Amino acid sequence: MNTPKIGQHWPEQNGIYAGIARGFDGEPDGHIVLLDDMPPKEEMNWVNGVAWAVGLGNGARLPSRFEMALIGANICDKINPNGYYWSASEYSAAYAWFQYWFSSIPGYQVNSNKKNTHYVRAVRRLVL
Repeated sequence: MNTPKIGQHWPEQNGIYAGIARGFDGEPDGHIVLLDDMPPKEEMNWVNGVAWAVGLGNGARLPSRFEMALIGANICDKINPNGYYWSASEYSAAYAWFQYWFSSIPGYQVNSNKKNTHYVRAVRRLVL
């Protein structure tokens, strides 16, 4: 597999290459691609965001909170810099983690009620 440089578009994967993420909880390490696909609504609750991302198929899903940190570190300039973004990582039955970026804060993760609406973006992990 010939990967592009971090931050470059990867046409074969329909997205921007964010880098390599370490696997957690038995998941393998992998290349993370922030997909070009955009949700039908600007903000969604967590359940609808998860369903939208998985519905893209071919392994698409919301990023884990650790993948969100990687995206923030490597390609934050490729997404809306002033937004709250859901992750796939649950905090509890009613809460999930999200990450936000503002010009004065490079990235911060907190949890939010899954009924709240935030931005969503999908990723794909390509196993190393």
